[in-house]
Amino acid sequence: MNYIVLLLACLLGNQICAQPVVRPDPEKATLVIYRDFSTSNYVPDFHVNFNIWVNGQRICKLSDNRYLVYTIDPGPVNLQAKAAGFFLSKRCRFMTDVKVGQVYYISCYQRNDILFRWLEMTLVPYENSRARMTNMQADHCMERL
Repeated sequence: MNYIVLLLACLLGNQICAQPVVRPDPEKATLVIYRDFSTSNYVPDFHVNFNIWVNGQRICKLSDNRYLVYTIDPGPVNLQAKAAGFFLSKRCRFMTDVKVGQVYYISCYQRNDILFRWLEMTLVPYENSRARMTNMQADHCMERL
């Protein structure tokens, strides 16, 4: 009976089944870095991928409407992002302290001007990220992490 209810819930409202399930690592901190589709009112948006670095190590090339999950030792974390390819880009930084057993959701939003592309990175509560991450898929680089 419970399986039927769960199946119906998934079919009728994909909100329950379409969100990634992230379980905290009991020995490390977990970063969930995600990126919405970007839109700009005055500059064409070319859906640029961004290289993501954590503490100086390149971990992924993050695409639009994708997320990645990365576990890290507790302590200070320095995130950086730079547009991949031939686009002019500003290197953006985000710094925070992370603790063991916690999950941190970091929202990335692409900003554009006439010459440059950059990511704004913001630490957001789970409740806010949950709605934004509905129907997002894991980025292809997750297979290598």
